[in-house]
Amino acid sequence: MKRAALFSGQGSQYVGMGKTLYETYPEFKELCHKADAILGRDLTSMMFEGPEELLRSTENAQAALLTMDYGIARILTDNGVTFDFAAGHSLGEYAALALAGVLRFDDAMAIVKERGDLMSRAGEMEPGTMAAVIGMDFKAVEEICRKNGADMANFNSAEQVVISGRISAVEKSMKACQDAGAKRVLPLNVSGAFHSRLMAESGEKLGTLIRSFTFQNPRVPVVMNVTGEREDDPEKMKELLIAQVSSPVKWMHSMEYMLNQGVTHFVECGPKNVLSGLVRRISKEALSLTTDTTSGIEKVLEVFS
Repeated sequence: MKRAALFSGQGSQYVGMGKTLYETYPEFKELCHKADAILGRDLTSMMFEGPEELLRSTENAQAALLTMDYGIARILTDNGVTFDFAAGHSLGEYAALALAGVLRFDDAMAIVKERGDLMSRAGEMEPGTMAAVIGMDFKAVEEICRKNGADMANFNSAEQVVISGRISAVEKSMKACQDAGAKRVLPLNVSGAFHSRLMAESGEKLGTLIRSFTFQNPRVPVVMNVTGEREDDPEKMKELLIAQVSSPVKWMHSMEYMLNQGVTHFVECGPKNVLSGLVRRISKEALSLTTDTTSGIEKVLEVFS
């Protein structure tokens, strides 16, 4: 069986995530303390105790999710689990690169710290928003966005996409999607227009930092958000990571690529089960496993033993 590790993105975080893992697995506890030291703040307490508003802020949510996502992967790999592919949804791409050995965790956290700060500031300087559109062909949504000045942010499945942009552009696009017969159009509680043209300047600034790090050849093939395909060249990976900030996440394309490569088992490394839900939307045959509890991790270890 071929297996892939999937890493959660922003929005999956919740107060209390990782607490039982911290109490059970020494490697997870060690990673939490390392994250605290790199950031110079008590991220661990924020993850376990909140407050929710503080954890939800872009700069804290991104750092917490990298810690949670990669921490779970460390538990699994330390217990002998291997993966044939890795992919991360948006912010989760950094954990995928860390698992693959492209980036050290310390370097990934340093980049994510800057990424969160830049994206947070961009949201303050030029307010934007995002919305999910469900039950409508994504090509029709693309055309509506084009007409109204919004951008496609996530291609999650054939009938679930996210749009992003200036508040007025997104609101016009939401109404147009509703009028065109979308089953549901949901505004998202976010602090900025992520994966849109409004983040282009943040991507350029982040690029200076990303290019200063050495990326290694991947030990595990990584399927990248911007292309929806595998990339093995470390220098090209840097450019894709930079472009990702203001480009759509081609998640559906990434999943289809891995399915076409023979992947049958997907392990969601991170809080909640958002990506597992998308696996079920895209493939009825693939098996997806969640890992944000000790029982979930034990199930994965049992399946892959």
